[in-house]
Amino acid sequence: MIMIIMVAPASALFDLALIGNILFPSHEQVDGTAILTRSYPEALPNDGRSESEIQVMVVSDGEPVVGEVVEARVTDGGGFLATTEAVTDEAGIASFDYRSGMMPNTAKISFSIANSDLQSELEIPIAPVTYLNLQLVTPEEYLLYLDRQTSAANYYRLQMNAFPDQLAADGSSIATLSAQLTLADGSPAPGVPLLAVIQAGEGRLIVEQEATDAQGNFSVDVMSGRQPGVLSVALIEPSTGLTEAFNFTLVESSGAHIELYYNNEFSNGLARKGAVIPADGSSELNLVAEVTDLYGLPLSGVEIRVEFLDEENGQIRVIDPVTDAGGRVELSYFAGTFTGPVRIRAYVASGLEQANSLLEF
Repeated sequence: MIMIIMVAPASALFDLALIGNILFPSHEQVDGTAILTRSYPEALPNDGRSESEIQVMVVSDGEPVVGEVVEARVTDGGGFLATTEAVTDEAGIASFDYRSGMMPNTAKISFSIANSDLQSELEIPIAPVTYLNLQLVTPEEYLLYLDRQTSAANYYRLQMNAFPDQLAADGSSIATLSAQLTLADGSPAPGVPLLAVIQAGEGRLIVEQEATDAQGNFSVDVMSGRQPGVLSVALIEPSTGLTEAFNFTLVESSGAHIELYYNNEFSNGLARKGAVIPADGSSELNLVAEVTDLYGLPLSGVEIRVEFLDEENGQIRVIDPVTDAGGRVELSYFAGTFTGPVRIRAYVASGLEQANSLLEF
């Protein structure tokens, strides 16, 4: 009988050990048998599509356990795992892929070892998330837009929806509720007063517009409260009683707030709404993501992730995704070649726990 024994090269074993030390730097200090867990990103938006890679390390008296079957199951927060079983490798690590659910609460995933009472639980909180709308137009339309901006500094444009429709229950996240009032024949109804009221839930309205504009458009900013659940906001036309309501979902806050701004060359400052850029495939728009705690103090050392919400139209360039001492990350959007709206979102990917701990000292 001829036996063939496969032995991993020493360099490969060294690499595996190095990986274990990087992912779980304190595993050598563990007494007895334990299940260690980590995920990246550490937090996810509950959008039903964002994914996190989970590493589970099984150790016994500080040494990795090889060939152990680890079982996983989602116990709260929805979402699903690509697989519910994995075997630890030479570094004692088993990997799982998790896709977030849409429930407004922290995801919880339980891990156990077959034929053992040993268990561990990993929590993936809902990530603070922000959104930014851009409008791409033809280069010719952009020149007209520049002319309008020059002659009318207060020019702005309204959307026909509420965006975003999901906010963190942190008492500071803001969405814009937009509407258009038209006559029976479909033509705009300008100059008609509208009343904005909160029908249910906790929040605050920031009303700067009393009546519809020349195109029949009306908007109000909605600021979240601190109680997770549904925030229902209604717009009422007083003379007829016509009422339209919109429900926002307030999700559990992770103790941080993130906002995404663009550099508005016409106001020499940062702005949230009204960004217009030519669809020429090259124009650059400077953006700033800002992460703060719920008191407005900047959080440094927090890693963010920035991505297109819908279809990619252009490019996003981030040199350093970690917030500086001012809680900011600078990035750029380079225009695509298709006209129409572009939606960008940014959310906290990792480092929130460490950033919060810094504020305690």
